[in-house]
Amino acid sequence: KMMERYAKTGLNYSQSIYTVQLTSSFERNQGLIKVQLSTEMPDTEIFYTLDGSVPTDKSPKYLAPLRIDKSSTLKAQSFKNGIPKGRVVQTELKIHMAAAKKVEYLQPYSEKYSGKEEYTFTDCLRGSLNFRDGNWQAFEGNDMEVIIDLEAVKTVKKLTVGCLHNAGSWIFLPDEITAWVSDDKINFRKINGLKNETPLTENPHIRNYSIDMLNSDGRYLKIQVKNQGTAPAWH
Repeated sequence: KMMERYAKTGLNYSQSIYTVQLTSSFERNQGLIKVQLSTEMPDTEIFYTLDGSVPTDKSPKYLAPLRIDKSSTLKAQSFKNGIPKGRVVQTELKIHMAAAKKVEYLQPYSEKYSGKEEYTFTDCLRGSLNFRDGNWQAFEGNDMEVIIDLEAVKTVKKLTVGCLHNAGSWIFLPDEITAWVSDDKINFRKINGLKNETPLTENPHIRNYSIDMLNSDGRYLKIQVKNQGTAPAWH
């Protein structure tokens, strides 16, 4: 009611209170992402799309948590009396072939930032710029080296590794990333790798490194992410 009175009197007010909030969680047993949508304002309706199009009041109406079992571009917006309010929010939801697969660690992660422990890399949830959001796993003083069991021989086309950079908090991009595949977890074949070319002086950001896996077949995927060694001299 208050917002309606503001509108009638011509007073400006922030539309951000109508902006849809997204909360995501991963349901490991089903291998899907559950997304809850909400807004601070009561008596508003939320409409959404999963194909990347802009929601209208003819789009699906949000009534219960969404259960996403395939990669989708989710967009959502709140409506009041059929009129769009706030801004359209968007998130990319990726369901990949390693979803819910267990990870074996050849080097330990930091207990201070354990993320979702052995499912951090396979829960299909992405970390934010906030390194304390519970979706990041950190390695301190050693490299990241893991083996993911895909549970069957599969053709791997691409590997994407998301890394956070925040030099002010002593979080740096890696020096190098290398990937191997194996059928038996004993004999690994090196497929590809890349060196980081992003300057460490850049502002905080998330860098997604994509490695061409050359349509390689294998059950086990081994990933090594080498750290920078020592902090830059200017740090």
